[in-house]
Amino acid sequence: SSGFGRTGEIQASSEFGPKSHGAILYELTELFSKEVDLQSLAQTLLEKIIDVMFADQAALFTRPGGNDLVALAHISRPGAKGKLSVSRTMLNEVLQRREAIVVSDTQAQEANLGSGTIVRMGIRSAICVPIAIREKMLGAVYVHSNSRIDAFNDEDLRLLISIANQAAMWLDHMSLIRDREQEVVLRSKLVRYLSKEVVDEIINGNLAVDQGGKTAEITVMFSDLRGFTSMSEGLTP
Repeated sequence: SSGFGRTGEIQASSEFGPKSHGAILYELTELFSKEVDLQSLAQTLLEKIIDVMFADQAALFTRPGGNDLVALAHISRPGAKGKLSVSRTMLNEVLQRREAIVVSDTQAQEANLGSGTIVRMGIRSAICVPIAIREKMLGAVYVHSNSRIDAFNDEDLRLLISIANQAAMWLDHMSLIRDREQEVVLRSKLVRYLSKEVVDEIINGNLAVDQGGKTAEITVMFSDLRGFTSMSEGLTP
């Protein structure tokens, strides 16, 4: 078990309890079907999460190129004290375990957190949920309260997991679209100079094209037929 407290598998549930949770999930489903701008989507997501979960701060992280987590968007509830503070210990634990983590009382669980940083930041309770699909870890959603212990219940956890699952599918879909668009642009450039067969090999990753070319020893043979020009003039095409 994790030293952070409750953990949750990455799976959705349709039993949300409070009507507001079901309503917010419906609104976000509509948003995912219409929004194409990642930054706008992330900001709206966090606004909805802050509102329905009565959290003080929230952040959405992505992993550009599959590397370290980068904060794509973050938001604070109006009147919330302090700058956005995020427990990197929690984030790293979520990435490693691929499970949602809930910290109900940071002061009571300080000895198990592996670091007192989360307490010194004034965080009283928090949830962190991975954004993952298949074998891909795409990011995480992080929410905390600076003022309340036990600020989040099981319904909040299920809601956040469902949101993270939808975000994972949306991010994966948009990634496929971007890859396809880049392929179309690359193919249109290469086909001007190379045969379709060679272009296919390059696009599929079977043939590497080094920028700037490379130096190699080659043999070139030139040949000509005596009188070929005059002979060809009398031949049919």
